[in-house]
Amino acid sequence: MFSDVVTGDGLGDGLSLPELHISLGLFIIGLAAVRVAWRRTAPLPPWAEHLSAGERRLEGALEKLLLTLLFVVPATGLLLVAAGEDWLPVHVTAQIAFLLAIAAHVGLVLRHTVVRRNRHLGRML
Repeated sequence: MFSDVVTGDGLGDGLSLPELHISLGLFIIGLAAVRVAWRRTAPLPPWAEHLSAGERRLEGALEKLLLTLLFVVPATGLLLVAAGEDWLPVHVTAQIAFLLAIAAHVGLVLRHTVVRRNRHLGRML
């Protein structure tokens, strides 16, 4: 059964698991491109007054890291499919970095929203 999933056989009608995975990666690259275009054309709201200079730098760097990884993770997956398993460690490392960046982002949002109660989440939305 597992070998069927890995090779893409035995999943019934529709896309195989690998095809679905590749399609999802391409979709994420498209969404990332839309997000970058939106970010370049729509001005950000002013920084919240309660943020220190260090917090502003951290949040700016985290945003850039998340946007970069939205391209890097699926791109390394496509390279893995096209060029072979040598790209697997890079793809997995990029995924781990992305998950850690998401965890840091969620942690900062919770810190501002729950601990400091400063309506930081409203600015993001």
